[in-house]
Amino acid sequence: STAQIPPPKSYSKPGTYTVRLTIYNPTTCVERDTAYLTITVDTNSIDNSFTATILDTCSPFRASFTNTSKFGKNPANASFFWDFGDGTTFTGNTPPNKNFPGAGTYTVKLVMTDPTACNSPDSSSVILTFRDDNVKAGLEVPALICVSDSFRPTNTSKNASAYKWDFGDGNTSTALGPAHKYDTAGTYTVSLWAYNPTTCNKVDSVSMTITEK
Repeated sequence: STAQIPPPKSYSKPGTYTVRLTIYNPTTCVERDTAYLTITVDTNSIDNSFTATILDTCSPFRASFTNTSKFGKNPANASFFWDFGDGTTFTGNTPPNKNFPGAGTYTVKLVMTDPTACNSPDSSSVILTFRDDNVKAGLEVPALICVSDSFRPTNTSKNASAYKWDFGDGNTSTALGPAHKYDTAGTYTVSLWAYNPTTCNKVDSVSMTITEK
């Protein structure tokens, strides 16, 4: 190039290149002068990556991490910085198992730095989602019924997949909302267990009393 400021130059192959700059001015004592600059073009690069495994989907919300990054030519030059998305960080190759503060979604980011690599710093991220799903038992029954009157309790359970009823007189049921009738006057405790094996608490129960006169 003959421009005072040459356009950007890219090299297609790695290697060592010598850049020569020659300046010329016939009105000066030294009409011509030359300077040299050696440029080394390298392909050294890093590849940042990691995996995350959720160990506990329910409290405590815990995950483990494996650093699968690929080092450049000089592994000792690499450093790692972890940001867990909850306000906490870790500096080092692989962090210990991490407890997150609560249910929700967290973006975990890893930044890899190597001053000798062409693409440094390099970063990657993984999104973790922790649920806090619970089954909740709920029922409604009339406070007072007459002898031999049939009643049907209202099942207000949430996130349940199976049920068990105990009417306090030796009778049980697994229906969603079974009808029932007492043959003897008295006060009875109606109990309901709600189940869901995919939730954190698996089972929940509730009881209410009903009087028959």
